[in-house]
Amino acid sequence: MHILYFCPSLATFVQKDIKILRDFAEVNVYIFASNAKWKTPFALLRQKLFLLIHIWKSDILICQFSGYHSFLPALFAKLWGKKCIIVAGGTDCVGFPKIGYGNFQNKLQGLFTRWSFELCSEIWPVDESLVRIQSNYDSEQNQAQGILTYCPKTKANIHVIHNGFDEEKWTFKSQKKVHSFITVAGGISEYRRFVLKGLDLILSAAEAFPTYSFTIVGSTDFNFDVQIPSNVTLVGLANQETLNALFQEHQYYMQLSISEGFPNAPCEAMLCGCIPIGSDVAALPLIIGDTGYVLKHRNKEELIQLIKALPEPQTIDYEKCRERIVKEFPFSKRAALIKQHIVGV
Repeated sequence: MHILYFCPSLATFVQKDIKILRDFAEVNVYIFASNAKWKTPFALLRQKLFLLIHIWKSDILICQFSGYHSFLPALFAKLWGKKCIIVAGGTDCVGFPKIGYGNFQNKLQGLFTRWSFELCSEIWPVDESLVRIQSNYDSEQNQAQGILTYCPKTKANIHVIHNGFDEEKWTFKSQKKVHSFITVAGGISEYRRFVLKGLDLILSAAEAFPTYSFTIVGSTDFNFDVQIPSNVTLVGLANQETLNALFQEHQYYMQLSISEGFPNAPCEAMLCGCIPIGSDVAALPLIIGDTGYVLKHRNKEELIQLIKALPEPQTIDYEKCRERIVKEFPFSKRAALIKQHIVGV
C-alpha cells in the first residue's frame, strides 16, 4: 500500500502517526511549507506538481488538518477515485473571530477548509467534540463550533480516533512540590495565543495565591505588556526530557484554553502524576474523567474558588491520573484503530 501524507509541519504528533502508518504501508510525506500568506499560491503550485507526479501510484491520501494544504489532495483524490482522509485536530474545526483563532474566523482559509471537508472520503477527528459542540465555557466567544456546524454538506464518513500516548516515555513520580501548578503552551509570546491558552486566568490565580508556585512553559518573552507575579516561573520551549522532569515536580497541570482538540500536554503530565485542572472545552473533560477538576466557565473568581477547594496534598492519589491515560488513551489503541480503518484488520 502506498500513502501520500500531507502536513503543515513535522510536529511530534504528526511523526507518531507517520510511524503508525509505516508499520504497514509505504508513506511519502509532503510538508506544505508556507510561513507567509503571500507564499501560499506558490506552495499550492508546488503541491500540484507533486500530486501530478505521485497521485498515479498512491492508494490513499491522508492530510493532517484541513486547510489550504488539504484542498488539492482532496480534489485530486476525488478526480482520480482515490480515498482521502483528513485528520481533524482542532483549529480546523472552529472559528473565534474575537481572538482571531481557528480556520473559520478567516473567510478564505475557512473556504479551503470547508471545500476539503466536503471533498474528502473520511474525516478522523481526535475527539467527538470537534464534530459538533455547543460550548458555554466562554460567553464572549461563538458557542456553536465543530465540523458539521461549518460544513453541514459534507458527506464524508466520520470516525473519532483519540490521540494515544506511550507510557514508557513519561515517568511517574508521587513526590511533588506542594501547591505547585504547571502549564505548557506554544506561541504565547503573541497576545492572541496567550488569551487562547488561558494564561491571563493563570496569572490571575498566581496573584490570588502568592504562596503557591506557578510554572509556564512555552516562552520567556512577550510582545505585549504583561505583569508576571513573582511566584510565576517562565520556561522557554522545552524538550521531552525537560518536560518530564518538570511534570514530575508539580502537583497540578492546568489547561484553561478557550479551544482545544485533544491536547497532548495534559495527558503527558498525567502520566507523570500531575492532577489535571482543565477548562470545559473539547476533549479536556473526557481526558480528566474523575482524576481532576473541570473549570466550567472562563471566570477568574470561579477558578480561585476551585483552587481554594483543592484537597490536602497528603490525600491526593497521583497514580490514578497515570492509570487513566494508560488505560483509556494508549498509543497502541490509536495505532490499532488507524490500521483497522485503512486495511480492515
